[in-house]
Amino acid sequence: MAEPAISVKIIAESLNAEVFGEPERLISGIKPLVEAGENDLTFFAPTNKKSKGELHSIASGSSAGAILVSKFEENFKSTQIVCQNPLQGVIQIARTLVPETLPKLGVHPTAIVGVNCSIGEDCRIGAYSVIGDGVTIGPGSTIHPHSVIYDGVKIGEACVIHSGAVLRENITLGNAVVVQNGTTLGTDGFGYIPHPQLGHLHIPHIGTLVVEDNVEIGANSSIDRGTLGKTKIGAQTKIDNLVQIGHNNQIGQRTLICGQVGIGGSCNIGSNVTLAGCVGVADHIKIDDGVRTAGMTGVSRDLVADNEGSSDYAGLPPVKVSTWRRQAAAIIKLPRVIKDLRDLTKRIEKLENSNENS
Repeated sequence: MAEPAISVKIIAESLNAEVFGEPERLISGIKPLVEAGENDLTFFAPTNKKSKGELHSIASGSSAGAILVSKFEENFKSTQIVCQNPLQGVIQIARTLVPETLPKLGVHPTAIVGVNCSIGEDCRIGAYSVIGDGVTIGPGSTIHPHSVIYDGVKIGEACVIHSGAVLRENITLGNAVVVQNGTTLGTDGFGYIPHPQLGHLHIPHIGTLVVEDNVEIGANSSIDRGTLGKTKIGAQTKIDNLVQIGHNNQIGQRTLICGQVGIGGSCNIGSNVTLAGCVGVADHIKIDDGVRTAGMTGVSRDLVADNEGSSDYAGLPPVKVSTWRRQAAAIIKLPRVIKDLRDLTKRIEKLENSNENS
């Protein structure tokens, strides 16, 4: 299927932007600045002084159909669309130029839908998906092929469940939740009781999971249900690929959880928190609103925000980033310090022996 083509003029009108160049030029794709051709839209938005010169040179020689810029650039030969924020402009126009791939409206004939289900208007239920009994799916939601939804699940409006995702029994998703491929929600947590004869006995997890509005969960992640109560993911929180969130966690709103983060059970993580890649969080940890952790931080104790409402931590055990940087610098110097200490010890011993012999 051919990509849709729209004029520069229409793009500019949708962004409340101004055109310098050819308003009737047709645009059918979006590409990075270095790859954009005559039918593509791109953007010029350097994030620092170091990259600005290099990107400016690329943009000056670009043959892109149109470039989104924050201000008019005399050296650019391409048509320019001047808007307040070029990156946001690209995001806004992306789905118009590159439509999302969706199953057809309605329930595919190969899908299996249980009894007593409620499927809202304009839903899309893809091929070979399995939907259990008593499931509620809100209007405008999409279930991609080969998804599995257990009994009693409640899915809100305009949600997207991608292929291979599994939603376990009796969990609740709010509106506009996105679940990427291979993710499992509402799985049993890692809870066992030692038994002298039978080994480790599994604790039944009869709680639930609540995912609030506008949460996005990356591919191959897993979020456990509560043991008795609930695990909760706050509204607008974004979770990357390959993330493990244990049972009974309470995670606030607008929090960012990056790839390969592992969170133990019964943690209380605030709003606007950032856990960078490969961060590990032990059980029963409390993290205040606004706290940020550097990659590979081992959170073995509660993390408290400073008076400004945010604090950055790093290391194991976690310390303020400023302290961690000094520690890292000191470790680099440690071999030299040890050598100097050994040399000094030898000199002292030699001096003591000399004094004893005199």
